[in-house]
Amino acid sequence: MNEIAERLLSALYFSILAAATIYVITESAVFSPLRVLIRNRRSLWLTVLIYCPACIGFWTGFTLYWAGWAEWTSRVPKFPAFVAGCAGLLIGLRLKTWVDFQAFQNESRRDDNGETQARTPEN
Repeated sequence: MNEIAERLLSALYFSILAAATIYVITESAVFSPLRVLIRNRRSLWLTVLIYCPACIGFWTGFTLYWAGWAEWTSRVPKFPAFVAGCAGLLIGLRLKTWVDFQAFQNESRRDDNGETQARTPEN
């Protein structure tokens, strides 16, 4: 495989791993008890961090770089860990947009009584 293909594959692996990690920490039911525990401890900094996909995204990207999962940054001349963190931040923002859109779609399918409507071509 040529070098460009290897870098693209590395970036793809990085993106998938970062998106999965960000989603599990900020949105999934698996981490829900931890998010509630942190919120109840009244640590504003940790609460913002654990609920913010961009914040978690940056630190996920930064961590993935140091764990060796960001080989695509090897040609970045300065601060490749920061670049990987920023890439994670952008992935987190995009993931949050997608999650919010899914929630909006689900909410727009509910009628006035709070029950989900069957989707029809008219809706």
